[in-house]
Amino acid sequence: MYPQSVELAVESVVNSLKETDFFNIEQVDPSYVREHFGKELFQQWLSGEEFSLTEDRANYLLQLAITSQYIDGMIERGLIGTVEDADGKELVYVTEKGKQAAAMGPDLDVLNRF
Repeated sequence: MYPQSVELAVESVVNSLKETDFFNIEQVDPSYVREHFGKELFQQWLSGEEFSLTEDRANYLLQLAITSQYIDGMIERGLIGTVEDADGKELVYVTEKGKQAAAMGPDLDVLNRF
């Protein structure tokens, strides 16, 4: 999907995270990390930059990966949905099922009942 140098850099990130047990601790699928780091490093490759990420940027991409997985999970469970607006932006909304889950209280375990 990406040029080989980008793929190798992304795999280096993923392997480093595996060594720290990140994927088990955070319960995140490596594909989400590959997606977000791949996009970032590909942009650097396109502009001819050397691959580099600050600690803040890397942490942001990891948070984005985790958040993306949670959002996808809520979409799969039918708790939220998405539509595209006239400008092509994706908008997220709470479904009826999501409203029912929210009405049950702040306990995150309630999401597993749906």
